[in-house]
Amino acid sequence: LLSADFHLAIIEPSHNVIMLHMMRSMYHLLREGVFYNRQVMFKQRTTREALLDQHRAINVALQARDPAAARAAVEAHLSYVEQALTDQKRSERNEEIARLRKLAARFVELAEGLTFPALLDRVTEAAGTESRGTVIAVGAGFVRLGQTIGPLVGGIALVEVGAPTAFIAGAALLAALSVAVVAGRRRFA
Repeated sequence: LLSADFHLAIIEPSHNVIMLHMMRSMYHLLREGVFYNRQVMFKQRTTREALLDQHRAINVALQARDPAAARAAVEAHLSYVEQALTDQKRSERNEEIARLRKLAARFVELAEGLTFPALLDRVTEAAGTESRGTVIAVGAGFVRLGQTIGPLVGGIALVEVGAPTAFIAGAALLAALSVAVVAGRRRFA
């Protein structure tokens, strides 16, 4: 509330009738916008003090009737607010990507837990007794290779096509592999 009042108090002495009329008619929106933006920005540790210092610098310049200093202080304030909101949006986006990665990892763990034992069982049944150890070792090697390459490919996909597309593509691949395993079970049964 005080921040919105501060912004309105800056406009009033300018005697700019159009700006004053606009600010007064949008005061409620300004109050809500400043309140919301402050909530977002105050998630960062140093924001509150920085904003207060910036408001003080603007006030000092206005009180000194120094238009160049006032303009510089306002521009610095607006740049700071813009950067802080951009940083916060980026942080929220990164948190969402991290959440999707954790969710994807749980799906992979579930799929691996459901398919790997059945796949290993089928492969060892198909292999002869004398080559069973080799087949298990090669199969385990390919699984580990997939566990190494998969996150790398997934990370590249996240960067190149975005989280939703990468997540959907991964889910489609997982579904296709699950169908292949089920079909393989029927074939070997």
